Amino acid sequence: MKRLIKFLFAISMGIALAGCTFGNGRICGPQTPIAYCDHEAYEKLAHPTPYLQYWKKKGVTSSGRREDSISCGANDDHLDNVAFSEEKIAKARLSNEASIATYHRLRFDWQRCMIKKGYRFVGDCRVEFPDSPVSCEKNSE
Repeated sequence: MKRLIKFLFAISMGIALAGCTFGNGRICGPQTPIAYCDHEAYEKLAHPTPYLQYWKKKGVTSSGRREDSISCGANDDHLDNVAFSEEKIAKARLSNEASIATYHRLRFDWQRCMIKKGYRFVGDCRVEFPDSPVSCEKNSE
């Protein structure tokens, strides 16, 4: 009898755990069979487009875009991602302001600087700029 209970427990656990391995059919991984794998969604998650590449200006190369980003206040060690050093955030921090609020203010200033230089954001404006009308394009150049 104990053997039967152990056997039934093992079978039920195997069935319960097998349900976890079938996946959701969206992203490639150990839980999704390769036939149902959405390779495009996987590539977007595994290799996201760097934020700076969403900023376009005619006639500007990626190195020129990086130089403009640095001149607008971004760190030069993050290549195509916009980041600010902890030191810069600490220096720009106002009294009674959280460091995340300072970061958002610096990022907003950076965005305005890039727009003043003639750049347009070609990403999803509803996500990046939900409350403000910003120079955005629907299609990248």
